Amino acid sequence: MQEVVPQWEKLYASFENAPLPNGSPRIALREAILSYIDDNRKMYRVAVIMGNQGREPDAATQAQFRALMSDSVVQVAAVKRLSSPIDGRHP
Repeated sequence: MQEVVPQWEKLYASFENAPLPNGSPRIALREAILSYIDDNRKMYRVAVIMGNQGREPDAATQAQFRALMSDSVVQVAAVKRLSSPIDGRHP
């Protein structure tokens, strides 16, 4: 929690604060990346909670982890789609 989560926090801040002009086609890509990073920083927090719960984490915590993991997969697909070349160019 003290080593990994802060790195995700820094990465999130870096993308969040990256300047983009209004109307940039990269805004949607940045939003997908931010969602992916946010899912991962939340997953690490939940993983710590699960670890503290012992061998059998409660069902609600497990469900939260699975939901974050599932959304993370969706965000990876979005990042791949949004970063594909358009007319031979990257957004």
